[in-house]
Amino acid sequence: MQNPEDVIKAELIPSEQLLWAGRAHAVFLLHAYDYYVIAFGLLLCTIAIFGISTIRDSADPYTAIRIICVIAFFVMGGYILVARLLLEYRQRRRTYYGLSTHRIIIIADFFHREVISINLDTLSDITLKERRNNSWTIIFGPQQLFNVFQCSYDGIWFTKSQFELTSNAREVYETILTARRELIGKK
Repeated sequence: MQNPEDVIKAELIPSEQLLWAGRAHAVFLLHAYDYYVIAFGLLLCTIAIFGISTIRDSADPYTAIRIICVIAFFVMGGYILVARLLLEYRQRRRTYYGLSTHRIIIIADFFHREVISINLDTLSDITLKERRNNSWTIIFGPQQLFNVFQCSYDGIWFTKSQFELTSNAREVYETILTARRELIGKK
C-alpha cells in the first residue's frame, strides 16, 4: 500500500498546496441500493436452482440450451451476490483522497488509473452523511437517488464524487469548507 500523501502530491500542480490526504476505508460496505441488487441476485440463483431440478428429470431435446441458461443465471447471481462486493472492496483499497488549496482529488487505481478533480470554487454542494456503523461519507455536488447513477464505467458500483471515511470525517469536512471559503474569498 502506498502512502496517500505521496500519491496525491504527485498530482499537484506547482501553485497548489496539499491540505489533507487519506484513503477510502477498505471494508465491505452495503449501500441502500445493494439490498435491491442482492434480492435480484438471490432471485437469479433461485431460478437457477429451480432450473437444475427440472433438467435432472428431463429427457428434453433442449436440455443443453437449458443447462447453458442455468449456468448463465448462476454466474450472474454469483457476480451480484459475491464478486461485485469483492471487486468493490478491492477498488476501495486502491482509492486515495486528497484536498489541496484549489481542488478535491480522488485517485482510483483499479483496472486503470483515474484521477478525478473537483474544483473548490465551482463546487455547488457538500454533504456530510453519517451511517449507523460510524462510517462517514462526504458527497460533492448534488445527490442522486441511491447514488447508482454515478457508478463507474468499469462496472463497479462505486460513487466517484465522494469521500468514504471511517475517521476524522467531520474534521476533513470542515477543512474542505474552510479551503473553499478562502479560495472564493481570494477571487
